Amino acid sequence: MLTTGKKTVDTEIRCAHCSEVCDDDSIRADDKNFCCLGCIK
Repeated sequence: MLTTGKKTVDTEIRCAHCSEVCDDDSIRADDKNFCCLGCIK
């Protein structure tokens, strides 16, 4: 999370398929993030 003044912004990258938080080794395809190969299929 990033807090700027009174506004808090969620900076976690979430999987486009299951909404889990993506790790640093996440997969990016078609401008979407996926947490694993199972979610990208």
